Amino acid sequence: MKKLASILLFALILSGCNILTTTNAKPNKARLDISYLPVLQGMFYEAFLVNSSEYISLGKFNIDRDQNIFSLEKSKISKNKFNLPGNYTIYDKFMITVENQYDRDSAPSESIILEGKFKPDDLTVVLGFKMMDLSDIGGTFRLATPSDYESDNEENGIWFYQVKDGKEIPSLKLPFAVQGWIYEAWIKKDYQYISLGEIGDVYNPDLNNKHSASNLLIKYPGEDFLQDPPKDIKFPMNLNDGKTKLIITLEPWINPELSQNREFPFDYKILEKTIPKNLEPNIDIKLEKTPMIGATIEFVPK
Repeated sequence: MKKLASILLFALILSGCNILTTTNAKPNKARLDISYLPVLQGMFYEAFLVNSSEYISLGKFNIDRDQNIFSLEKSKISKNKFNLPGNYTIYDKFMITVENQYDRDSAPSESIILEGKFKPDDLTVVLGFKMMDLSDIGGTFRLATPSDYESDNEENGIWFYQVKDGKEIPSLKLPFAVQGWIYEAWIKKDYQYISLGEIGDVYNPDLNNKHSASNLLIKYPGEDFLQDPPKDIKFPMNLNDGKTKLIITLEPWINPELSQNREFPFDYKILEKTIPKNLEPNIDIKLEKTPMIGATIEFVPK
């Protein structure tokens, strides 16, 4: 009987040791739990650990519509886990960048989409977009065609300005775009997107007015859809059909030559609004904020 009791006690001790070992095991994996990340085209994501003097890449990856993570070789990353270096606690920040498709080095781009700081004992890191403060963004738009001298086609353009006390003022409330990012306005009609141009700041014209009649009269971001229509699109456009959506996105500005003239937006939408049916020109319509992106990192032993 004593022998049996000794065996049971020894088994309990071993069991306790296993539990203790498992509980206190040093993390060697970083598990990424995505609440939302845009699906990329011609680009990929890269995860990094960073401190004030160095960084280390944990891997390049892409995602699908279901937020599953895949390597660049298109093999699924098991349980969304990345291998950690043995000395990972010397770093104090986890971040995810957007890299262009030709990038094969291990350095982070300036387009940081998610980041979060942590301490050596932390096992969870909350990631968010922190390059700019987007908590108080907003604005309005109106139908107008300020790039020509005609007054009978005002429903063929979208612009981001208001008129107060007889003066035109910007109607978008957006912080200045930081290095690595730029705003871009789009309309979505049926399944097609048309860019209104990239927006560096709201006080100046955007970087692309190829559909407008003249750049001389343009003071603020926007576009008149009067000339040079994209393939399979006809001008003038019926913008107030009740089915056309205006979208403002944040776009990675990794390489202007690669970033400009995109056919589809980067799927980080920050403001949007379906243009009301039969909307009259020169009436200010408020844009609506969209949910912020985010993710969580857990440092785990397996």
